[in-house]
Amino acid sequence: MAKIPHTLITGTDGKKYQTYELTGAGRTRHGESGKPWRGFNPSKMGRHWANAHSVVDEWDDLKGVLDREKAAIGALITLREPTKPMLTEAAATG
Repeated sequence: MAKIPHTLITGTDGKKYQTYELTGAGRTRHGESGKPWRGFNPSKMGRHWANAHSVVDEWDDLKGVLDREKAAIGALITLREPTKPMLTEAAATG
């Protein structure tokens, strides 16, 4: 199986973040996916948001809870269909 491409960025907090599930290849000219979110603009890297800003907000909220509770693991349960990168990662990890 091919390796899943990803990009590591350094956030304003100095932490490293992996972006392959957050962004998709190519730029968009219209709509939310081409606009910056919380200071990060993926179009500068030739990419766009793969999910709506509201979805990324949910992930960010979960991270805040994990940090606050010093939790080793967390789960975000959603009724949305999984994205192709999510299915690829799940298949790769078994």
